[in-house]
Amino acid sequence: MSHLLLVEDNALVASGIQAGLALHGLHSDWAPSARAAQAHLAARACAACVLDLGLPDGDGMELLRRWRAAGQTLPVLILSARSTLQDKVQGLQDGSDDYLAKPFDLPELVARLQALMRRAGGR
Repeated sequence: MSHLLLVEDNALVASGIQAGLALHGLHSDWAPSARAAQAHLAARACAACVLDLGLPDGDGMELLRRWRAAGQTLPVLILSARSTLQDKVQGLQDGSDDYLAKPFDLPELVARLQALMRRAGGR
């Protein structure tokens, strides 16, 4: 079973995503803030990360930039309500491996995560 990190400040949204991922065999831990996400990654390896951008203690994009500057190669899928073309392009240019705008369909999120993990595994 693949282990993911879900960085999402809204507890209700996070629990729904976690339940949906679990139905597809994807276990996830929830981090409600940038600080919690940073602490989680320092303590445990993950196969991928689903990252919201609007976090209570900072911007998810800045967190992603810090991870990439530190050499963190974890596959990251941004899942955000920021849905303009410029938002998506900026997210990909700043180090995201994929970008999915909210609202989204769970099967698409699952398929994108599975593809990210396949690529990260060299398959």
